[in-house]
Amino acid sequence: MNTRVHEVVIGHVHQHLSYQILALTEKLRANGENPEAMREIKAIKDTASAKVRVLNEHGAYDQLGPDASWSPSLKCRYPSLVLEVAHSESERHVRTKALKYFCGTDGAIRHVLVLKVTPPHRSLKGWLWLSQPVKTAEGTLKAVEVIQRKAFIPEDKNLSALPLKLGYFLSTDTSLPQHLRDIEISLPLLELPEVVAAAARLDAQDKAEDSLLRRNKNPPSYPRPRIDPQKSNFTTWTHPRSIAVQPILRGSIIRGFRWLARRR
Repeated sequence: MNTRVHEVVIGHVHQHLSYQILALTEKLRANGENPEAMREIKAIKDTASAKVRVLNEHGAYDQLGPDASWSPSLKCRYPSLVLEVAHSESERHVRTKALKYFCGTDGAIRHVLVLKVTPPHRSLKGWLWLSQPVKTAEGTLKAVEVIQRKAFIPEDKNLSALPLKLGYFLSTDTSLPQHLRDIEISLPLLELPEVVAAAARLDAQDKAEDSLLRRNKNPPSYPRPRIDPQKSNFTTWTHPRSIAVQPILRGSIIRGFRWLARRR
């Protein structure tokens, strides 16, 4: 079950990264950047939690749902960067899932950002995994080598933001010059523990209320709403517009039958 902590962390990362890509596009346009390069950057799409089709070890396809993802364009089958947030999941499970993205897509997904939230909810760990597919002479995937596994802790005051690169959001065959691919897109980290702690408190309140309701043999219930037709525009639970349209449609149908009768 997705908790409020899980969703808040996803929203924090998703909001900041998507906003920075949009702001970067506007900045490069104002600086008169090459139109071809601008089109490629503008084509980067936020594909959210769209399902990713991966091949498993048994030769069948699985559907994985990332917490967030970004693709070089809507024409691309696989995203270029995937986000996975683990709260109720174990660290081992989310690592295994990250490797499935690498191996099950024939090396098409090469960047996975993993955030693990651990109790007491101010403790977070993160990894940025960058992969490099190792292929045979025939071009088939032989292995996936994780060339960089950067660990970080959001509570580290010396690390105010996790530096990502624009190239992480682009395809491997991008024509963008290196100086554009190396543009930094940073993920703010300092406020993340505070945001997570606030969400955790609300989750705790929800659990306490659920526990009280389970112990209460006569839980409180809301009265069923009653609507007086004389004092309200509602005669049923139908939308008011539908109620107003019904007599009009009825009259139109009757007039239509009368017109057909006259034609005969």
